[in-house]
Amino acid sequence: MRISVLLYLIIASSLLLIGNTSSYFKDIEKSYNNTFTAGSAYIANHLVISEVQIKGDGDRDHDFIEIYNPTDSDIDLSNYKGGYVKLVKYTSEGTKCRIKSWQNEPSIVPSHGFYLWASSKDDNYPSKIGADCSTKEYLASDNAVALELSDGTVIDLVGWGASIVNETLSFPFNPQNNQSIERKALFSSDNTTMGYGEDKHLGNGHDTNNNFNDFILRDCSDPQNSSSSKEDPPWPPYGG
Repeated sequence: MRISVLLYLIIASSLLLIGNTSSYFKDIEKSYNNTFTAGSAYIANHLVISEVQIKGDGDRDHDFIEIYNPTDSDIDLSNYKGGYVKLVKYTSEGTKCRIKSWQNEPSIVPSHGFYLWASSKDDNYPSKIGADCSTKEYLASDNAVALELSDGTVIDLVGWGASIVNETLSFPFNPQNNQSIERKALFSSDNTTMGYGEDKHLGNGHDTNNNFNDFILRDCSDPQNSSSSKEDPPWPPYGG
């Protein structure tokens, strides 16, 4: 019996390695009306793109990219994994453009917290949503965005619609006015549990390197910044 319990713990805590990034797998028990069911989470041990909006009211350029830190340590975007972080986008044709670079610009993403970029093409929008930073770049249908290190190493990537750049498969929908695509907390998460259900405050750390499986479509976006409340992932990862 002791051996079988130990074997279960080893399997449940096994390390999942995918490409250049890694996640940790854990079976999660969740209670629904006093009935426990198993969920699963592949929690990233690195920065992830957690939510993206590409248009606001009347197709205005109310674009934002939210970053989530699922690790137990604050992360400085100007000094991460031996380099600085860049936020880039890929157009529908696959052309790569820089959105923002944090070279020599210390900027903290709190442990279990968020960081928010917004397009300043509409000058008032970044302050309206409390963006931590802004640039004139903007997003569109069938695009992709990525977090990269200064040497070009991809930290995280998400493509949507018919984007030709993605992790395994793109998220299949282009968000419409005031909608967003949001990274899940658990594999079983959906737009109801992430919007106002039991997964809402479990962070956005679920990462299997497959955009199709890792994101949901929100009917109403919810941008969060570095001052927003922290959200603990269902199983804390280790390291950054």
